[in-house]
Amino acid sequence: MWLMVNGGQERARALKQVADKLVENGDRLSISQERTKNWAASLDPEQYRVKRHGDEVYIEVEPPLELQAAQEAHEAHQEVVQTSLRLQNRYWGSAKHDAEYGPPSSEEIAADLAAGRALIEVDEDLMPNRPVDAVAHVVRAAVERAAAGDLEALGCEAQFAAEFVLGIASLFQDAENQVHEDQYFDLSADRAVARALPAFLTPALAAPLEAAGSSAEDVAQAGLAMADKASLETRLYLARGCDVVWDSPCHFDPCIHRTALHWMLETARGAEIGPWDQDGQSRSKARITGDVVQRLQELPGDSVDIAVLDAAVRGLGAASSAEHCCTDDAMTLLAAFLDVERRAMVTQENEGWSADDRGMHTLVAARALLEGFAKNRDAGPLLDHLDVLRADAQLMSHFLHGLAAAGAENERLAEAARGVWPSLLRHALGYLSDTPSSYRDHHWGDWAAAALLPSPLSWTQGMYNEVAGEPIDWVRAEDFVELIDDWLPAARGEAMPLDALIRILRKLPKETQATRGVYWVSDLCIQEGRVTVKWSRLSDDWLKEIRRTAEEIDELDSWQMLVDSLVVAGNKRLAPYSR
Repeated sequence: MWLMVNGGQERARALKQVADKLVENGDRLSISQERTKNWAASLDPEQYRVKRHGDEVYIEVEPPLELQAAQEAHEAHQEVVQTSLRLQNRYWGSAKHDAEYGPPSSEEIAADLAAGRALIEVDEDLMPNRPVDAVAHVVRAAVERAAAGDLEALGCEAQFAAEFVLGIASLFQDAENQVHEDQYFDLSADRAVARALPAFLTPALAAPLEAAGSSAEDVAQAGLAMADKASLETRLYLARGCDVVWDSPCHFDPCIHRTALHWMLETARGAEIGPWDQDGQSRSKARITGDVVQRLQELPGDSVDIAVLDAAVRGLGAASSAEHCCTDDAMTLLAAFLDVERRAMVTQENEGWSADDRGMHTLVAARALLEGFAKNRDAGPLLDHLDVLRADAQLMSHFLHGLAAAGAENERLAEAARGVWPSLLRHALGYLSDTPSSYRDHHWGDWAAAALLPSPLSWTQGMYNEVAGEPIDWVRAEDFVELIDDWLPAARGEAMPLDALIRILRKLPKETQATRGVYWVSDLCIQEGRVTVKWSRLSDDWLKEIRRTAEEIDELDSWQMLVDSLVVAGNKRLAPYSR
């Protein structure tokens, strides 16, 4: 700029030539003229303007008109992108991953709903991503808040929210069946819509539904299409969305509870695995057309697609734990689905299939059973389920992990898990007399034994955990003190149960850890004078933590004997503490 102002005409012409050369070289190097002309403008005296603001004079570069238009378009593009990402992070990313996330106020949701509608109406040329996904989660949040009685969250966009949800849900009526696409993408708009759609069956959202020119029948048909054709993940979210229906009073004819129950049955119509297809070299998929439950009960275990049952089990579990006109039917159906699922799981594991390698299906079943216990305090169905799954140690451990994780999701389930676990532990220790025992399985026996001492926070980060906010560590260690002696025979000689024991011990007073804890750890690690576990992930640090307490209460000899034995067996990390 100094050269431009003070260099004279000859210098100005030379700089203009440099500007022209810059654009020419940019063209040769395939750099857009939007960039090169913007750079060159500062070398062109014709683009300089003198402007006065009050008593001050400014010299500034004014880009060519065609560049100003491009810059305005770029700014509009950036504004749209930033709004889309802001909504996505606020209603999906941070809500899912940020432990300190604070939900927005109703006024903020209403404002974001208006911003979302504007995004949907934006020229597609401005959009580098799919704003519909982010907007769908804003709509879901607004609908959930409104269904809870806070219509202020919809602001002036109640009609837009209803049209948006019904519009996306209705697309499944003419869509191809997506049940076997194995999609894992919970940001997707159809997942959010599946969560929101059931709320439009309730009286709370009757007015927005009417404003959109739709009816309860339209909602029922859209939900039925999602239950029939959506991906398995979307069906699971539809089942979660029905929670608000089960908690609502009876409404419409047929009743909204009957409609939701019909949806849950519809999700399972694709659960039959058909006969071998010689041409396709695989077993074909079959659609159940009659009584879903009766057909599933007739099928052998290796003809049931377990994953397809998840949505029905999730929805029926919540339906059974609420009070409405279909509660009894829901309880009967849930018991039937769980019986089919556990039988199929054991059969498929026995045939070498991987029935539930991620523990997702057992988590869904565990939550449903825990909901039932929370309602009626009857542990029978839960123990019956465990009795069958114990035939495979992996299934048993997955179920116990899922049960512990479900208890971490909310206070009601936390209290239920805390109440049922001592009875469950006593019952499961009876499996020690099985031949063969689950706890002696070469691959998963130590997992099963360790899972009997719950560690909820270790299992709350799966795809389908339903934790809102901080997960609850519901374990009350004192409930297990009188049961550990009976548990030890299942755990002896294995490092994983040792860590499970130490997690429980760390919740007890240091004096208990240094006395009974040292005795239990010694019993688990040493049998008949032979060290079978010399080290585990937590053991060394725990022994160091309690040394001072052991010395203070005159229990150091027992502690020292344990440490010396572990060091002799090869534990080098404890060598400095050995005699």
